[in-house]
Amino acid sequence: MENAENRTPVLETRSIEKSFPNGSDWIRVLQGVDFTLESGQAVAIQGESGSGKTTFLNIISGLETFEEGQLFWDGEAIVNQSSSALAAKRASQMGLIFQAYYLLPELNVLDNVIMATRLLGAPRPNDRERAGKLITRVGLHDRMNFSVEKLSGGERQRVAIARALMIRPNLILADEPTGNLDEHTGDSVIELLLEIAREEGTSLILVTHNNGHALKTEKRYQLHLGKLEIITDEL
Repeated sequence: MENAENRTPVLETRSIEKSFPNGSDWIRVLQGVDFTLESGQAVAIQGESGSGKTTFLNIISGLETFEEGQLFWDGEAIVNQSSSALAAKRASQMGLIFQAYYLLPELNVLDNVIMATRLLGAPRPNDRERAGKLITRVGLHDRMNFSVEKLSGGERQRVAIARALMIRPNLILADEPTGNLDEHTGDSVIELLLEIAREEGTSLILVTHNNGHALKTEKRYQLHLGKLEIITDEL
């Protein structure tokens, strides 16, 4: 068995730098950000609006470039790769969950979940079975053939969770997944997301303004003035 100390991190950044133009000047959003995520680990990233949380998620998912530093997915350096190559790796390794659900209104619940595998190529024999089990797991078995437009916000986010898990990803990135939900529904969605991630052995990065949700993860980080730091609880 592989020693835990020798395991390759699911995700790692080293000295990531990111700036945006602001007239004749530049705003440094990320300043030398170092971050490591282990297999099966769930962490939260907190910070004020505009602090760079979504920018950081976009960078680690390969959706956005950075000026300096290094990014590793499962020990592989992500450098000088085409957008199509990164998209293919992302489609096979990462599940993405957003505040806006990004479901396809013309498809029912089952087909929205299955859609995650279509980016990987031809349909696979067990796709429908896998999707059905996930939909049941998120508590929507009786909604499987419903149009997603007939679902509540909480139900739509549960569909998004099932879709994110469809490919058996190494990592789930969740960007303010409860931002459009009421407190009770948001709490239940986070509990479900963390529970299923543990069951599947999937690593999770949760970006949230909700301190209660962040406290449910194994480790919390604060992004402030371009720096990412671990939050330690004061005694």
